[in-house]
This record gives sequence, C-alpha cells and structure tokens, in this order.
Amino acid sequence: MEILNGIETTENNKNNFLPGQGSNPQEAAQRLQDIGSSILRAARDELYLGMRFLDVALSSFIYQMDGSVSPFGTDGAVIYFHPAQLGGLYKENRILVNRGYLHMVFHCIFRHFGKPGIEKRLWNLSCDIAVEHMIDGIYHRSVRYSRSLLRRETYRLLEKEKKTLNAERIYKILKEEFLKEKELAQLEKEFYVDDHKYWANQQPDRKPNPLMSKKWGDISDGIETDLETFSRESGEQDGDFLDQLKIENRERYDYREFLRKFAVFREELTVDPDSFDYNFYNLYFIMLNWSRCFCWSIF
Repeated sequence: MEILNGIETTENNKNNFLPGQGSNPQEAAQRLQDIGSSILRAARDELYLGMRFLDVALSSFIYQMDGSVSPFGTDGAVIYFHPAQLGGLYKENRILVNRGYLHMVFHCIFRHFGKPGIEKRLWNLSCDIAVEHMIDGIYHRSVRYSRSLLRRETYRLLEKEKKTLNAERIYKILKEEFLKEKELAQLEKEFYVDDHKYWANQQPDRKPNPLMSKKWGDISDGIETDLETFSRESGEQDGDFLDQLKIENRERYDYREFLRKFAVFREELTVDPDSFDYNFYNLYFIMLNWSRCFCWSIF
C-alpha cells in the first residue's frame, strides 16, 4: 500500500504544482518513474520464481513512464507504462500486473510485433487471445486468475480442431467466422491487456527491426533448449507454451539458406590425394599382369 499511496500523492503534487512551491514537476515525474519501475520489477521477480526458464526474457527490458499508454506496452526493448493505471492494476490485484508483464514477454518471444497481419485489428486480437490462452494454461500462482464465461466459451470454440492455437491459426479462424462489430468489440474488451502502438507492424512507415527480431529469436531458442533439458519438470506446468515455441522456432528457420551454406559455385570433381590409396591399385595391376602371364604359360 505504500507504493500506491506514493503514486496518489505524487500525482496530486504534480497536478497541483504552483511556481514557488517546494516540489516541481521534474521531481514528481521522477518519483512516478521510480514507483512504476519498482512495481514492474516486483512483477518480474515474482514471475522468475515460478518460471526460471524465462530469466533472460523477463530481464530484457528497461522501464519508461508514458502518460499516453494504456496501461502499458512494449516495443521489445522498453516497457512503457502509465503510472496511475499501473498503480490501479496493482491495487486491484498484483496478479494482473504479473499477467500483463508475462503477456508482453510472450508477444516478444513469438515476435508478434514484427509480423504483418492482413487486418491490423483482427491481428492484434488474435495475438492477445493466443497469449492469454497460454497464460491461462500455466499453473503457477503468480498468474492464476479466474476466467470469465466469455473467455472459456471462446477457448472452447477455438480448441475444436485440437490444434495448437498460435496467433496465425486464431487469425485464420476469426477471419472465417465473419464476426459482427459487437462480437469483435466484446472479444477485444475481454482480451485487451497491453497497448500495441509501439509495435513496428502497427506503423505503416516503420519497418521491422531485424536486430530486434534476432534478439528475441535467440532468446526463444534458448528457452526451448532449457525447457527440453534442464527445466523439463517445470515445463510440464506451462501448458502448450513449449508446443507453440517449437512451432515458432521451426517456422523461423529457412532450410534453403541452411543448405546453401554447404554449396559451392562451379563444383569440379578431383582426386583427393590424402584419401586416394595407390597401394590398392598397384596390387590390382600386379595381380592382373600375373594372371595374364600364367595364362600365356599354359597355352
């Protein structure tokens, strides 16, 4: 509660500032930055205790206050947060902050920020449903939260095909459903967690950053390896996260490029002197000549 009181007091001081008073907007803003960062660090640490295989992913951000975001969002390097809204989530239930943090991490692990969707609105919803479906399947106290009837019914309909529900598959299903505006709005309200405005694919004049994609691709590979070896027992509590991760990493590889590494231009066949055994052929010719001489001697 001390953190929440600090946010409320700082917000009031910032809004009621008058020239000549003891505090100033810069100090108030820094105070809000520090408090918001401490909330996010607490969420990161609590998630780490239950999901140690996410250690690198959870620690891959810096935190920056932004009054225009609702309530937080990320571009893959920075988590931007609205101090009052973040404090409100923390006050309501800190698990909501934990889930929000993990929600953004999963967006990054699966590189949702760099994948172009045919319809931006439907793509954003598909990404949120895919991530929330994974989080709802994780059996850790730090993220366990009751699911609404609408959410349970949505999962039931999407799981009919018994296939892994990644964002691409959900997008295809929703596209075929021809959702009405009211139905689409209800799903957006139910699954909205973070602001996607910082994503590269949300801005027409901005190209995806290949270095950012590579960074999270490497992190994703490391997580898969860890789950399949050292953290297998822990991974059993994490729903279909590993299955989706395998699909994501498999689709990311260009095997034509992999095979191209072993190809050379204008390949020519030559004898390898290090592996060519002359003794074998010498023995062969000696025996051949001996057999001819033997045959001539008979005739």
